[in-house]
Amino acid sequence: MRLFERAHLKPVFNALHEQIKPVVKTLREHGIEAAQRSIDVIHINHYLATPIRDIYKDVGLYFANKTIHDLNQSVNEVKAGFGFNEEFLREILAFFAQYLLNKAILPISETTKNQILQVISEGIADGWGADKIATTLESPELILWRARLIVRTEANKAMNYGQQLGEAKSEWESVKTWIAANDHRTRHSHRVVDDATVDFKESFVVPIYQGAKPHQQIGVDMMTGPGDPHASAGNVCNCRCTLAFKAKRDENGRLVPK
Repeated sequence: MRLFERAHLKPVFNALHEQIKPVVKTLREHGIEAAQRSIDVIHINHYLATPIRDIYKDVGLYFANKTIHDLNQSVNEVKAGFGFNEEFLREILAFFAQYLLNKAILPISETTKNQILQVISEGIADGWGADKIATTLESPELILWRARLIVRTEANKAMNYGQQLGEAKSEWESVKTWIAANDHRTRHSHRVVDDATVDFKESFVVPIYQGAKPHQQIGVDMMTGPGDPHASAGNVCNCRCTLAFKAKRDENGRLVPK
């Protein structure tokens, strides 16, 4: 996943920068009020579609094939899944078109708008001029932090979808095990489900925490695995967990066919 993050970080960084450029240009040429008026008429989601789609193509395809490989290994079969690549890519792109434009691209763009408005508002409160606000908006550190968050989060969602595609090609029922990163950055809710194993069609019960207290539980997410796009942001954003797959066996050790 770190390799995927490095490969896709620059395109997402550039897309975020392109989103901000028109506002920065308006700030410097026409002032703060004109920039505030311009934000809602800028269609800033356009820039992100290609780099986010490429994340889903690369990561989704890799984990679809990896899931097939892992399941085959668990039954001592040596068969590659690459014969499904064209089909996998079609399904990934269809998923992107039907779901992710609204669930990924638009929310990211709305966050960019809100971030721009927040920087402008704070700049006005602190007595900044248009040039200083523009320079702050263009800060590489600010853009890089968001780019890393976006790449890591969307790559995890792509992993989740690819794993579902790969498992669907197995002739055997399967089980899945949640694997947390297990370091000082791992969120408590994911430590709770670390090493939990369930049938593939079942969901993991992942706590939802809120507030300053790390163990103040307010509910649960029923997650298919790390990166489940239907889960709350607190259990998806910046997640570094993954799944392991095995073919399911009955009490006598026999494989369970689908």
